Amino acid sequence: MPTTSGANLVANPSGQEGITGWTDTAGTLNAQTYRGKPDIGWNVPVTEPNQVRAHTYPAVTDGHSYRFSVELAGSGQVFMDVYNGRHDVHSPAINLRSSYQTLTWVAAIPSDAPTGQSKSAPQLQVQEIGIGPVAVHIKDATVQLASTPSGYA
Repeated sequence: MPTTSGANLVANPSGQEGITGWTDTAGTLNAQTYRGKPDIGWNVPVTEPNQVRAHTYPAVTDGHSYRFSVELAGSGQVFMDVYNGRHDVHSPAINLRSSYQTLTWVAAIPSDAPTGQSKSAPQLQVQEIGIGPVAVHIKDATVQLASTPSGYA
């Protein structure tokens, strides 16, 4: 697993190390180059019976709020989903296009959220909306501290 650096808590934000740190529930993930820079490609060639996602587990700490952000390009319709360990927080859905669009959302991680890098731990997700195939380029995924609970520095 790549390590995080600086304020960004996503281990592999733009696919420089392949797809390490990212997984999906359907389709294929692969390392790509788009517009001359590395990114992560996620392709779901058919309509799935349920919404599917590509996701990563940021190194967040329970009891804090974070700004989640990701840049997306490609074709189809998707949204960013922040799973905070208890429930989903969705951005509005967008129609992908050839140029990158940035989705950003602030979400709080509950003080008793599951921890770690698997299962029900907090996740930054890119989800298709369930109406057709998607071909997504993912880059510059970031999760940064937005606030600390009272009494923390």
